[in-house]
Amino acid sequence: MTIYSTLVSVDITEREQKLADYIVSKFKSLLLIEHDEELPFDQNYFELGLTSLQIEQLKQEFEADFDVAITPTVFFNNPTLQGLVTHLRDHVLNGLFQNVHSVEKQTIPLDAQIQKASDPLSRPLNWDPGSEGVDERDIVNGLLNSLFVRD
Repeated sequence: MTIYSTLVSVDITEREQKLADYIVSKFKSLLLIEHDEELPFDQNYFELGLTSLQIEQLKQEFEADFDVAITPTVFFNNPTLQGLVTHLRDHVLNGLFQNVHSVEKQTIPLDAQIQKASDPLSRPLNWDPGSEGVDERDIVNGLLNSLFVRD
């Protein structure tokens, strides 16, 4: 069973730990660290002796195991196991983790949504109603109701 199929098969709440276990085992193997030895999760892995050649090897293994493209800069920009796990979870494998770390949406009254949506000066040019927990359908329905429903 591949790591990807393992991640898909386990409960979503267990996926991050499985991903971390997989990455730790890959790093331990490359750094010749015994299975039962502790590998610091927050220490720079270059300080532990990882080389750029080993980074390329890890990159190729991760790409094959997850069927994704990963740039070597991912390893250099996230030089700890924790940083790498977080980056892979949030940016490379985010489809597998999308519900794990979702933030509860803020409820905004429909009147406020309609007012904010109908006043282009009250929001930035790049305003995205979805970014504030507002469902665009509610805004459209509210606007349509205000135009066509008469008391």
